[in-house]
Amino acid sequence: TLFDVAKGTLASESNIDGDYPFVTASEEWKTHAEYALDTEAIVYAVSAAGSLGRSHYINGKFIASNLCLVLTSKQNPKYPIDLEFYNCYFASIRKQLVSDLADGTSKLTISPDMFKEYYIDYIPYDEQKNFVQTKLKDFLILQEKYRKAQEQLSQYISALSD
Repeated sequence: TLFDVAKGTLASESNIDGDYPFVTASEEWKTHAEYALDTEAIVYAVSAAGSLGRSHYINGKFIASNLCLVLTSKQNPKYPIDLEFYNCYFASIRKQLVSDLADGTSKLTISPDMFKEYYIDYIPYDEQKNFVQTKLKDFLILQEKYRKAQEQLSQYISALSD
């Protein structure tokens, strides 16, 4: 009802460094010489054991790992969605979603078909927008301050060993 779901297309071993984001299951993205999509999306890891259930928000030109699904808005006027909000939503239910859907013996994966059938709450659009404009914005500001403080701490430590 909320998302169109497609499989990512690029295997990590086929990656050629370039100008476009290569969204993988990992926390850190790579780059690639070409892009496959130019859209706003959530990239959701379904076949990467250690990163299973991780989601990434992206808007623009990119290519996604074949270990991930690409979720875009169905543009359903009855259920408008903010993909930044739903990226946070997926992060908040990650453990539950993986617990409910992960399958396999040696390597856990989430079946794309099962993922498509999984019930996702619809949050009223005004609440989604309010969350993104207030809570998410505040979080991103704090996250950037933390990143800068971490960088500064590393520089201090490096200076001690010089």
